[in-house]
Amino acid sequence: MSPRRPFVRVAGAMSIVILPLTGSPGPAFATPPPPNPSDGELAEGRTAVQTAAEQVGVLASRVAAAGAALDAAQLELATKYDNVTVAQRQQKVTRETADAAQAAAESARVEVEAVGAHIQRAQRQVDKFAAASYRQGSAIGSISAYLGAESPKDLLARAELLNAVGGAELDALDTMSRALVDKANLSSAARAAFAEARTRQQQAEEAEAAATAAYETAVAAEAAAQNRAAELLSDQDELEQQLADARRSLAGLQGQRNTFDNWEDAQQATRQAPSQPTQDGESAALTPSPATSGTGQGPGRALAPTTGTITSTYGPRWGSIHYGLDIANSIGTPIVSVLDGRVISSGPASGFGLWVRVRHDNGVVTVYGHINETLVTVGQRVDVGQRIATVGSRGQSTGPHLHFEVHKGGRKIDPLLWLRSNGVSI
Repeated sequence: MSPRRPFVRVAGAMSIVILPLTGSPGPAFATPPPPNPSDGELAEGRTAVQTAAEQVGVLASRVAAAGAALDAAQLELATKYDNVTVAQRQQKVTRETADAAQAAAESARVEVEAVGAHIQRAQRQVDKFAAASYRQGSAIGSISAYLGAESPKDLLARAELLNAVGGAELDALDTMSRALVDKANLSSAARAAFAEARTRQQQAEEAEAAATAAYETAVAAEAAAQNRAAELLSDQDELEQQLADARRSLAGLQGQRNTFDNWEDAQQATRQAPSQPTQDGESAALTPSPATSGTGQGPGRALAPTTGTITSTYGPRWGSIHYGLDIANSIGTPIVSVLDGRVISSGPASGFGLWVRVRHDNGVVTVYGHINETLVTVGQRVDVGQRIATVGSRGQSTGPHLHFEVHKGGRKIDPLLWLRSNGVSI
């Protein structure tokens, strides 16, 4: 340190100490000492940081487990939904089959009744013909004359009348009788087919009811997992805030200690340095401001994809699964990449109208749908927070909004929970 310009290191702006220009050194204008935290206070601050960090670490493990449970619940929900869809289709098919079988059985029954009635009319005609022949004394021998005999005597009489009945009439009667048997067999088969179809329909209805119950159970389980994950994320945010507060408090205490040490060094240097006159007959000691020491900033977190109002979240909606997070805002509102990554899709997309997809460095893929315009091209490298598109209402959209999805390991996960778990307050 130069004896001509002694420096006094204190926190704050540069200060100047004026020394008297006399033959014997006089007392300098004393600089009040800055606060000096005790060693105990510093130790307490370090303990608070360590405790908060440990709690954050423990909770982070629980958050990860809750996230895995939520992923499993969402996968189970999707599976149960598919099962319900299959069961509903099967139930519809069996109901239509049973209705068709019922119609066929009814038609066969009507035909059997019609043939039977026709045979009865023909039988009455044969009987009338035979009776007339009997009265005229004709001799016949066909077995058809036995029909309707009331006594042995009448039976013998009818046997003599059959020769008077024409063969064509008897052949027609026999043909109708065989048709009646055939129709009766068809009617019986139709009734059996209808009974079997109804049984299958009942089984399909029971399967559909079971699948629906399982789906509702999966919905409840997914909702519970979401609530649990949300609670843990909220607790994690609170603990991380406590950790940040503890680190700031410790940094403040350590900064005060460093400032006090600098002040002591400056006081010692001032006492030891000789006084040097200035052009005005005074000696001056300059006190520069020390460099500010910080705790540093951790790795960057994700950013929200856009601003606006959340209108729909991940989960069941309108009889299907809504896999995204909808954020409504006016057309043209900027959309940014939530993390660093590379564009893998940019342009028209079925359902979305226009979209952008980004594969991030951690393997996660994010989707930005219904956009008004894209500002990037496939293969382009984008940074977190870089504008990639604007909010629109293209495709199957009910109004201007961003449809945001997160794909992890080939599965679509809850975007809202993913954002919150990556430090986004939304």
